[in-house]
Amino acid sequence: MRRLIPLVVLTALLVAGCRLESNLIAEIAADGSGVIGAEIGYDDEAKAFIEQFTQGEDPFADSPMAGFPNAQYREEDRGRMHYLISTARVEDVGAAVAQAIAADPNSLVQQLDISIAPDRIEVAGRGSLAGAMEGAEGFLPPEQLRESVGAGFRLTLPGRILESNATSRHGNTLTWAFPITGEQVEIRAVSDPTQSEGGGFPLWVIIVIAAVVAGGIGFILLLARRRGGAAALPPAPDAPAI
Repeated sequence: MRRLIPLVVLTALLVAGCRLESNLIAEIAADGSGVIGAEIGYDDEAKAFIEQFTQGEDPFADSPMAGFPNAQYREEDRGRMHYLISTARVEDVGAAVAQAIAADPNSLVQQLDISIAPDRIEVAGRGSLAGAMEGAEGFLPPEQLRESVGAGFRLTLPGRILESNATSRHGNTLTWAFPITGEQVEIRAVSDPTQSEGGGFPLWVIIVIAAVVAGGIGFILLLARRRGGAAALPPAPDAPAI
């Protein structure tokens, strides 16, 4: 977003004790394709202000997501927060993020480099809330801003997460929270798409082990059947006495 919301409206929202959140979203597949998006969340107290400000207009009209013709919009509730979400499926997440950053000088993420290899995906970048909150620091104390405004970057990677400096993690989804005071945050994450998150073995190793075990079990059963059949044969008759 070019701003979380214009400064005069933001100040009114914060004075009223409302809660606002803004997040950028990226989901990367093993081949580098995936989804990028942006969302704005607000609580019930902020709803009237938001509706008055937008006056029925598209709240994403000034969003860099507007540059993606296949962008889809939806709304959802999480706890006491209501979110307006815009996402687009893209062939190259790295190029799409670069396009979105170039379209928005106040983007939450200012740089994001993605390296794709068959067994390793590396993501490195930086982000901050400085551009989106420029000028708001002098209106309200930092403590009140921290309670009223939140922003971050949410990244989902395939396979097993090998490294990350994210603020929080839920499964394969990593989240970096940006301080309201505008400090720059380094973004770093590495995953191996050939490994499952639950184990340390690559998928192909698990398949080979399973095949070997299945073959071994089959051989043991076959050997047991042969031995069982031999034991069931009647004893040879005694040789006739001379």
